[in-house]
Amino acid sequence: MVLQQRQKSNMEHSEKPFEVQSTEFDETLRAKMKEILSSSYHEYVLQLKQFVVGKTVARTQAGTSGFVLFFTDNDWAVVYLKDKKLCWKRGQGELHNELMPILNSSEYGDGFQSLSVNLPYADQTCDINNEITRTHGKEITGIAIGEEDFNFCFPDGLELDANIVPTSSEKYALRVYWEQW
Repeated sequence: MVLQQRQKSNMEHSEKPFEVQSTEFDETLRAKMKEILSSSYHEYVLQLKQFVVGKTVARTQAGTSGFVLFFTDNDWAVVYLKDKKLCWKRGQGELHNELMPILNSSEYGDGFQSLSVNLPYADQTCDINNEITRTHGKEITGIAIGEEDFNFCFPDGLELDANIVPTSSEKYALRVYWEQW
């Protein structure tokens, strides 16, 4: 089996992750994967997958704690932080006004500035609006699901990678990158 890993903060978003050859999974990794796949969060995000796969992004809107993908068929998906997890809502037509506050929630920090933690891209700024606009005109092919977040997958191994990160203000923040996998 080939595992792909990202080096920490010094890797470019357009670079493919380096590959690690492995003949078997470490038991800790196997247990973590089983835990994620059997979680209620996994089931929750699978519902979003059924809704978005095959849809093409027409336009986007960004905030500090969430973003919206508007699709060519007039549907939309809002992705936002809640209880230190990445959550979602879906709809059609105009975005509901009551959803606007979750895009810029005061409960979460602003992930724009570089971070002083050992995470991928921590030394870089993160302009969510700039990153999500790269999805315009592209079709969603899948969703990659983690413990408390998920990524939208696109053709040619590209992903809209969403992460929940700690900030210097002791709040968590959303960071989103368009990257190659």
